Amino acid sequence: MHKLKIIFLVAIFIPIISYATPKKIYLQNGIVEVDVLVNDSIEARFGIDTGADRLYISKSFADEYGIDYTRAAGQRFIQTNFGSAEPHDAVLSSLKLNNEFELFDYNVTVIDFINITRDTIDGLAGLIGNQVLKDYFITIDYSEEWIDISKKRPRFLATANSVEIPFSWYQDQMIVTVTIGNIMTFPMVFDFCASNTVISKEAGELIGIDEDLNMVRLNQIDLSGLVINDRVVTRVMDLNPLKNRMRTSGIEGVLGMSFLKDYTITIDYKSQIIYFQR
Repeated sequence: MHKLKIIFLVAIFIPIISYATPKKIYLQNGIVEVDVLVNDSIEARFGIDTGADRLYISKSFADEYGIDYTRAAGQRFIQTNFGSAEPHDAVLSSLKLNNEFELFDYNVTVIDFINITRDTIDGLAGLIGNQVLKDYFITIDYSEEWIDISKKRPRFLATANSVEIPFSWYQDQMIVTVTIGNIMTFPMVFDFCASNTVISKEAGELIGIDEDLNMVRLNQIDLSGLVINDRVVTRVMDLNPLKNRMRTSGIEGVLGMSFLKDYTITIDYKSQIIYFQR
């Protein structure tokens, strides 16, 4: 008699976690730029802008590609330190950056970029701001020129030697605390899309900068314990339009690429932490 052997096959399912592939960034204009695909067919270059509140596209880009827009009812003019622009509403059927970052039927604001900046973003098709980015982990490596945008926590954060910098929110702006030269401590906007670090003329006077200078190298910047002694290129300018818009924030500057460029930076929006790695 043959013995009947009963073999139980147990299927073990091991979840496979896929991560987004890092994507090249372009820094030649002093801001973080990345290629995206708009409406499934239009190749365009957008800025990753932690100093912007939402998703913007330029009026010239919308006109060139026949993207319909209408006057934004009830919205005030978009105000920056360099000017203002009338907002319009539009809908993009899709916007794709990588296999994890893809938006569908997304409301965007259309503005004339040339009215709100000097020159650095005039050639861009759009800006991706915090209302979009906050659903992701954002990692930028300035030296290797890549960006990773993923809804999953980056694996390297578990082992990497990182400095953790907390941030807070004010009107969709990321705010960090900065000390200049052990003299003055104040809030600053954290902004990937600022080509330079900027301080107000009032802050410049308090730390002893000649009032006739509009570009200096600061010997020491302390970002909540992350101390930089590399003579950071810093613009001194009238920030009253920005300060008036963020009246109760107390900000006196913007932390931009001239400070950030020496690091790999990851933003954890949910935990409100920025990770800095050399």
